[in-house]
Amino acid sequence: MGRSAARDGIFSIADFMSDLENLHNAARFYIALEAICFANNEPAYEMYQTGRHFHGLPYFERYKLNMEIPYIDLSAANGDLLEEMKLGNKYLAEHPLE
Repeated sequence: MGRSAARDGIFSIADFMSDLENLHNAARFYIALEAICFANNEPAYEMYQTGRHFHGLPYFERYKLNMEIPYIDLSAANGDLLEEMKLGNKYLAEHPLE
């Protein structure tokens, strides 16, 4: 019985990391949805960032600012789309559209 329990209790690191990534992403998604209910979009805004071990989720990317903003300099973003979106949101907060 000892050998069978040992064999059944062994799993690969790759399987463990894959399962852990799924759990991590599910928890981040839940936290982001809960935060949105309280008007805090920061967790959802940053979900697509790739971490050291896990990839982010692109689910909320479609809700980010996708409009052209006249008279805004996006050169500081160096072509990084997320940084351009942050600059656009900052600009809109400082210069509300009429």
